This record gives sequence, structure tokens and C-alpha cells, in this order.
Amino acid sequence: MIALHNLILKITESHFFVIAVSIVLGVYLGFQFPDFVQAYPNTALMALSGIFFLSSLKIELKKVLEALSDKVMLLVVVIFMLLVLPFGVYYATSLLYPALAVSFLLLAAMPSGMTAPFLSEMAGGKQNLALVLTVITSLLAPITVPLVVYLAAGEVVNVDFIGMFELLAKAIFIPFILAQLIKKIFKRTVQRVSFTFKSLSTILFGILILFVVAKRPHEVIGLLQGGESLTYIIGLLILF
Repeated sequence: MIALHNLILKITESHFFVIAVSIVLGVYLGFQFPDFVQAYPNTALMALSGIFFLSSLKIELKKVLEALSDKVMLLVVVIFMLLVLPFGVYYATSLLYPALAVSFLLLAAMPSGMTAPFLSEMAGGKQNLALVLTVITSLLAPITVPLVVYLAAGEVVNVDFIGMFELLAKAIFIPFILAQLIKKIFKRTVQRVSFTFKSLSTILFGILILFVVAKRPHEVIGLLQGGESLTYIIGLLILF
């Protein structure tokens, strides 16, 4: 029984396995059950909120405040992420593969992903710092993304500010506040079951990928079959 339990934990914590299975199942689900996918449009957001909630159960509010206190470091990192990196990626891609320059510019200009605290844990980084950077860059992105895209490529990008803040509330603020309240009230219970958080987050990450892929199975298959797919993959690996 213990061996089976350890095997399940090992499989669910195998990120590459979960990602590969999620992509395959996502393509299958998108082709075979498109109505089911369309019937649950908020599944990806719910999975994202769940990942952030589980990550927040492990993050101490005190450490978040400590990360916020290092203003110089945060300023340097945020400027690099939202301004320096996008311009660098755009001009580098313009030299290597001009057709992808604007696409890579948009990718590089985006804020830290909302799965950053979870991915930071996977990589052995600081979850509290990842949380702080996710919030700060997400709040600034509605201003910096249109500015960077316009200055670099001369393109106009319209941003839904209200929609962006609603997404932040649902995916970050509400899960974080709820996690801190639950941890304060049920501290021992949370500590007792905390060993399952990583596996649960990985499963939710898989569900997130599954439903994102299921919404666009034709594009995924087209990318894998197209001659430019290798260029996309190599470019993403080099730049990100």
C-alpha cells in the first residue's frame, strides 16, 4: 500500500509526464467532445486559482512582506522583465527570424505567469518572491505592454483594464486571502496534509494545459505538423 502511494505521488509530481499526457488528452478531448469543452469555459481559470491557492498555503505573509521591503531589487527586476527583456527579445528575433518578432515581443512583454509561485517551487526558488513579482508585473502590464509594443513594433494593443483586474482578483487576490485565513484557522490540518500540495498542484497544472489545448486542437496539430514548428520550439527554448 505504501509502495502504491509512493508511486502515485511520484507520477503526479512528474511534471513532464503530466504535461505530455495533458496535451494528448487535450487534443483528443477537443476533437471528440468540443461541446463538453465549450460547456466549461472557466475550467482553466479555476485550475489556475487552485494552483495559486495551494501555493499560497505554503507562503508565509511575513516572507511576502520581507520580499516587498527590498524595493531596489524589485525595481530592477520589474524594469528588466517588463521593458529590457521585451526589447531585447524583439530585436534579437528581428535579426534571426523577422516573421516571429512581434509574436515573441508580445510573449516577452507579458507579466509573470500566475503559476510562477508553483513553478518556482518546482525549480527550488523563492515562492514568496515569485508571488510578489507576479502581482506587481500583472498590475503594471496593462500599461507597459501597449507601450512596449507601440515603441518597438509601432503596433497598437488594446487592453481591457477592468477585465485584467477581475482576472487578478479571481486568480490571485481571492485565493491568497482565502489561503491565509484557512491557514490561520486550521494551521495543524494544513501542515498535516501539506505533503499532497505539490501533487495536487501538478494535477491542476495538467488540467489547465488540457483545457487550453482542448479549446484549440486544430492549431496544436497544425503547429506540430507545420514546417515552422521546429523554429518556434527552438526560438522559445533559446529566448525563454
